[in-house]
Amino acid sequence: VPVEEFMGIMAVALAEPGVHDTMPPRDVGGNLDIRHLVKGTTAYFPVAVEGALFSVGDGHLAQGDGEICGLAIEAPVTVTLRFSVIKG
Repeated sequence: VPVEEFMGIMAVALAEPGVHDTMPPRDVGGNLDIRHLVKGTTAYFPVAVEGALFSVGDGHLAQGDGEICGLAIEAPVTVTLRFSVIKG
């Protein structure tokens, strides 16, 4: 199985207070499980709260096109992220 690491969950905080599940994913992110979000990829999330409160987790080593059947090769991974704010 070819290994191409990616993070399954990436999101910024919702504007609505309270506890929110990562599923289903929404415009602010969540449990995306998109195997194409690998090193060098750019993802855009709308910032709804001060500071964005970005969260990331659910490391994957490999997965098919989506985690429809709940199967992927998951493992702890180390990531380096770079953030930019695009106003407007």
